[in-house]
Amino acid sequence: MNRIIEIFFDVNMSLCHKGLTEHAKRRRRNVAELKPGEFILFYNKRVSAVKAFGANGVYLHTKTPDNRQFNLRAMQLLPKFMSDTTIGYDRALRAVVEAEMKSRGLWEKFAK
Repeated sequence: MNRIIEIFFDVNMSLCHKGLTEHAKRRRRNVAELKPGEFILFYNKRVSAVKAFGANGVYLHTKTPDNRQFNLRAMQLLPKFMSDTTIGYDRALRAVVEAEMKSRGLWEKFAK
């Protein structure tokens, strides 16, 4: 199972792999020591873009359309949907929306 072992906020997104590695190292995280399924996330100040490091040099990036903030409930579900090829935000957001609609009894009307 995937897990997020560290999250850094207010990170300069113009930093590339090397710059983010140094950013993590200054905060006592060595990205080279990540085990399979472990991720470190880097968010920009607005929380509208995220970069993720995983084991074996996995480097992922995504941002929201129109520089909108990520849905924080969906961000909590990321470990369930992350892989070595995708952050999985779209699937996490869909799960949040689906759960909310089901809790309000609306899912059956729209799921058809």
